[in-house]
Amino acid sequence: IQVGSPQRSLREEALSDKTREVIGDAGAYSSALLLTQFVTVAASFVSRRFLGPVRMGVWSFVQVGLSYSEYASLGTLAAITLQIPFHNGKGDVKKAESIKNTVFSFSVLTSALLSAGVLLYAFIRKGSLAPELFLGFCFMSALIILQRINGLFISLIRANKQFALAGRQMFYSAIVNAVLVAILSY
Repeated sequence: IQVGSPQRSLREEALSDKTREVIGDAGAYSSALLLTQFVTVAASFVSRRFLGPVRMGVWSFVQVGLSYSEYASLGTLAAITLQIPFHNGKGDVKKAESIKNTVFSFSVLTSALLSAGVLLYAFIRKGSLAPELFLGFCFMSALIILQRINGLFISLIRANKQFALAGRQMFYSAIVNAVLVAILSY
């Protein structure tokens, strides 16, 4: 005796496929996030080994500046991970594309302005800054733009439900960051 309709079994099968896909994406993204954190911690040990107290202080200052620069996005990166899938799900692809373009333009503009402001300050105060601190401001200026673009692309990848790709990109970014930290701190 067959219980239920054939349509129900197809629905249940589709649901189980969707569930497996979600669990797989979550697992891939979580694993990449964990590996990224591990690489970041390892890079911090390497940098502390080579930099010494003064340069480590400058590097910490740069890290604080980069952390605060993330607030210049005013939450737009977090919003696109919700708004783009919402509008794509409603079939309003034009609105999703408009949001993507607006956030991209806003992110590039704010990061360029913030970066230019940091660089301008460094050159105005160059005579009163220690050489290490001046270089720290210059590196911060470049890193603000690179960090914002990287964050924007990860948010866009997540908004388009490509979590495995976002995880790989975060991991590769952490590896490149660790290599650059090791080379530049040495």
